Amino acid sequence: MFTDLVEERLGWDASALDAEFRDLELQLRALEARRAANLIAAEARQVADLDGHRSTRAYVRGSLNAPAGEAGRMVRRARFLREHPEVGDALAAGRVGVAQVDLLVRVANHRRVGVLFDDAVIAMFVEHAEHFSFADLETLVGRWVALADEDGAWRDHLDSLDARTAHVRIVGGEADLTAAGGDALTAERLRLIMDRFVEAEFQRDAAERRARYGDHADAHPLARSDAQRRFDALVAIFDTANAHGDAPGKPVDATVDVLIDARTLHAALASEGVVLPNGDVFDPGDLTRDEYQVLLAELLGDPQLLLRRRCETASGQPVHPRLVARALLTGYVRRVVLDSEGVPISFGRSQRCFTGPARVAARLQNRVCEHPGCGLPAHLCDTDHIAPFSEGGRTDQANAAIECNPHNRIKQRRRWRTRRGANRKLYTYRPDGTLMLAVGERPPDPTDEQQAAATRARLDSIIALRQPPERGT
Repeated sequence: MFTDLVEERLGWDASALDAEFRDLELQLRALEARRAANLIAAEARQVADLDGHRSTRAYVRGSLNAPAGEAGRMVRRARFLREHPEVGDALAAGRVGVAQVDLLVRVANHRRVGVLFDDAVIAMFVEHAEHFSFADLETLVGRWVALADEDGAWRDHLDSLDARTAHVRIVGGEADLTAAGGDALTAERLRLIMDRFVEAEFQRDAAERRARYGDHADAHPLARSDAQRRFDALVAIFDTANAHGDAPGKPVDATVDVLIDARTLHAALASEGVVLPNGDVFDPGDLTRDEYQVLLAELLGDPQLLLRRRCETASGQPVHPRLVARALLTGYVRRVVLDSEGVPISFGRSQRCFTGPARVAARLQNRVCEHPGCGLPAHLCDTDHIAPFSEGGRTDQANAAIECNPHNRIKQRRRWRTRRGANRKLYTYRPDGTLMLAVGERPPDPTDEQQAAATRARLDSIIALRQPPERGT
């Protein structure tokens, strides 16, 4: 029977397969909402007692032969939807998926900040989940947890520092390396150094392939796989460190970019007792907790403020503001202050191409390629104009988009257009004007600029219709 399903679909065209795939996902989300509703009612009516189960989780595990972890997730999901039916509405309508709901469930069950996870904050997350990727939602949730639990996050940071460890063992004649702990900035530096050495190994393979095959090099595979190059890069790191271990001078440059809004940076410096421009000095022991309580109250009063509060590395790893304040005194961190719209303001030059500081600033807006579903890191992507330069588009952060080279090329070849919505997400339009949207996602509200452009276009068409025809026509 399954073979018949496959054979049937092999006869469909691409559009029909895509429509079926999306429709099935909508049905699955609606069914998951129905199952949660059924579990809510089953728990209220004590259905588990029919077969002697001692809990709803045991009932699910026994009835579905499900693993204990999956049964627990189903029960927690149902209880969360019982308390927040608006999320159940979004799931039943297909606007959000099960993974997004489970992420919200984990926050609601957070042992320290779960009690602060109210309807206004949840509504903001549901809206964000509809239009942005799951990775973006994870980042936003991480920001909220970090801001709502400043003291707890700092204690976790100190615990990670105390528990840091690393080992290099020989197991079965093979190298076995493990490392854990530390802080986010150290982890980001290690990642940057590793990426740098991996890139060097890639360039070495590419150079050897060009030397061997010349103009036909692209038709031949590289000598090593990515996994092999990563291992060899790690060996090269150790060899380089060993060769220069006693050499004086500055270490290998691995500056970490930390994106932080101006207000969070101000509060972080204040918490560390740094003298501010107005001459005031704050005592962290007396003021930190009060300032964080004020900040939390503001976020709960207006959850949209969270979208403009950031303290994270360029790759999206959350960093405690106090750690940033301390790290600014070293040479390993470059702070990039953001404005109220979340756009880097440290680099404001305008030019035809995105090069130098303009390119760095544009890439700091997004961690990955902005084409739907692509996750290539931003440092490997192109920086392109949203509104083409030839049509008056500016070379600044507001008109910059991050897209990988393949998606950039296919966009030009297929005549796709991109526009950034009021929610700062980059939307891609096909030549027929249709939008590339995820399953269940509703079209975005037009920006003021788009509405003005549409109004101008309508007025131009009306004026053209009212103009008298030329003589002789």
